[in-house]
Amino acid sequence: MLQTVFDRPIYLNRLKKYQNSEFIKVITGVRRSGKTFVLEMFRRYLQTSGVAEAQIVFLNFESMQHQALRTAETLYRYVMERAQAGQKMYLFFDEIQRVADWEDAVNSLRVDLDADIYLSGSNSSLLSGELATLLVGRMVEIPVFPLSFQEYMQFRQFDGVPARRWWKTKKCATRFWTAFSIRFYSKM
Repeated sequence: MLQTVFDRPIYLNRLKKYQNSEFIKVITGVRRSGKTFVLEMFRRYLQTSGVAEAQIVFLNFESMQHQALRTAETLYRYVMERAQAGQKMYLFFDEIQRVADWEDAVNSLRVDLDADIYLSGSNSSLLSGELATLLVGRMVEIPVFPLSFQEYMQFRQFDGVPARRWWKTKKCATRFWTAFSIRFYSKM
């Protein structure tokens, strides 16, 4: 299946607003809402804005490739070994809740590095007890939702069908609800 990629400007703009701030950006949302895509989109934005690849650490902890980094100590060491002296680092940790004691690693990286930190994960695990206490006043939550109807209409244009034509058909809303509600209710 061919997957078309398009930006979600509402989330890109929210991340830009907090870029290079002291806040840890916490991307939350339901499963399959696009959290990983939003992180990757912002990484692409940084690269096109002139941030060197060596300044970016992007780790997706759903991948077995990073299983060895699933403790606070190993994650901390891994990032510190890649830190570029005198340069801001951009740290992206996708599904961070899979790392044991990750809160300690993130807090230490925040203190020990000049770093812009972005986390993603499920609402329940990222904003629960200890994190909320540890990072209170140091984080900003950016909730990500599945495609809105407007985004869906824009996405459909990539199929070569102008949104104005889709809007006029009775099938438009039906296809939107079929595509998104079945996936949502099947997870319940």
